[in-house]
Amino acid sequence: MNTALAEKKRRQERAQILIEQDLVQAGDSDTQDDERAMRWAQGITGGSSDEAA
Repeated sequence: MNTALAEKKRRQERAQILIEQDLVQAGDSDTQDDERAMRWAQGITGGSSDEAA
């Protein structure tokens, strides 16, 4: 059980990093769209932008 939870956490952390990299690459895109996308992604990963720092 601990192994499964650890793997889930690793996947969530990797997903959060990829999301943040995508936002950086997007540059000057629509801020409201970025915020909606981040909230959606955080809902899926269960993370916050502070966790991947």
